[in-house]
Parts: sequence; structure tokens; C-alpha cells
Amino acid sequence: MGLNLRTLDKGEDSRVFYGAADPAKAVLLTSSANTLDSVIPGVTIDLKNVSSDPVTLTVSRDSAKIESAINNVITAYNTIVDRIATLTKYDPETDSKGALLGESTVGNLRSALARTALSTPVGVDGEYQRLTDVGITFTDGGKLSLDRDKLRSAMENDFQAVKDLFAAREQIPTDGETEIGDGIFVKNTSSKDQFSKLGMMFIFEQLGDQYLDSVDGILPNKDKTFTDQIDLQQKRVDQFNVQLEAKRQRLQTQFLAMEQALASLQSQQSALGSLTQSLG
Repeated sequence: MGLNLRTLDKGEDSRVFYGAADPAKAVLLTSSANTLDSVIPGVTIDLKNVSSDPVTLTVSRDSAKIESAINNVITAYNTIVDRIATLTKYDPETDSKGALLGESTVGNLRSALARTALSTPVGVDGEYQRLTDVGITFTDGGKLSLDRDKLRSAMENDFQAVKDLFAAREQIPTDGETEIGDGIFVKNTSSKDQFSKLGMMFIFEQLGDQYLDSVDGILPNKDKTFTDQIDLQQKRVDQFNVQLEAKRQRLQTQFLAMEQALASLQSQQSALGSLTQSLG
């Protein structure tokens, strides 16, 4: 049975002339939706209405969003610093100690974080070379603080330099192969990427990988060391328990034999007493 359906309005792709007011000189862009995502990197253009007149698109930088992202990084950094302080604290009044007090790995991490925050980006030649240049400074306890006015001033003065300070990333092309002679090449699957430019956020990322990498990270390896030590101590405890059980059984056997000997002695003594009385 037919439904007698009828097409009321056939959909068509969106069409936009881009780059010039004259269609003959412009580039025709089409989209199956009312958005264009690949025209300008990082910008989504919403197509609202049909227009025969040229439309000027002005793209402005979202400084507030950039500030929020930087502040999130600072918050994460400060959270780590606070966590380390809690785990390594010592209260002389109560003689209470943090779980990781005296653990060198945690102290090394705290130092590495501070060194990284004070370091400079790799291969960046812009005006801003340190986080302090754009308003990120240390406060009490080794935590970071953001001067928003100084950051905004730096972005207005030279946004590209601020961008490079934080997010520059240019990889050195490599096939990971090494010649070992006679035209023979071997591929080094463990070789790490090399960069000619690297901003501060990626330097922090490298620091995080150094400590968290599941294969050779410092913290996973330390965790494995602790686990191995715990397992070793547990094996020793189990061995002591076996030895103690063997000793318990041996002493129990000896005490039982001693009780039997005493019982026999008492029996012999009683018999001897009876014999003495009968002879008397």
C-alpha cells in the first residue's frame, strides 16, 4: 500500500563565495550542513541566512579563554605542589610525619617542577623567554600565581611571541634509522622525537612523561620497586611463619614426651611406694 509521499522542499548543499565580492574571482565553497569548519584554521563559520551582498567576517581572539586555559595549568601545578607538601610534612609538636617524608623521588619531582617553571622554551626567539615575562611568578610555598594584566598586556603587544612561549612545537624530521656500515640501516624503535622548537607547555609535558611513562617512567618504576620490596618482605614473613610452625610442632612434641615421662615416673613412684608399704 503506497503512502502517497510527496517532496515538499528538496535539501541542497550550502554554497558560499569566499575571498572576493566578485563571484568570478571568489572561491566557491559548499557544505552539506550550515557550517564551514575548514576555511579558517580553528574557526567555525555558521551560515545563518541567504545574502546576495558581501559579508565581512571578523575573527577576534578570545583572550578570556586563553587566560582560563593558562590558569587551569597553574591550578594543576599548584595542586601537585600542595600534594607533595602534605605527603612530606612533619609536625614537631605531634611528631606526625607524612607518608613520603624523606623520600628522595618526591623531593626530586618538586625540584624538577620548579626548574621547569624557571626554564626557557627550546628554539623560540620571541620577546618573551620566561613565564615571568608574561605574569606567571612564584608565591610562598613554591606555587605559581598569574598576573592577568601583565598577561593581557603581553598578548596585546606580541601575541605570536606569547603563543610561541607556551605552545611552539616543531619536530625534527627523522626516520629513526641508523647506518651500521656497508649500507646497512637499522630502525631504532625506541628513539624519541626530537624538536627544534618546543614551548613551555610541551616541556612540562615531557617532564610528565619522564615521571609517568608506563614503560620507563620514574614513578611507575618506583612503584614497582616498592611492590618488589613488599613482596620480598612478605616472602620473609612466610618463611618465618613456616619456621615458627616447625619449631612449635617440635616443642609441642618435646613437651608431650616430657609429660609422658613425668606420668611414667609418677606411676613408678606410686608402685614403689606400694611395694615399700607391703614389705614394711
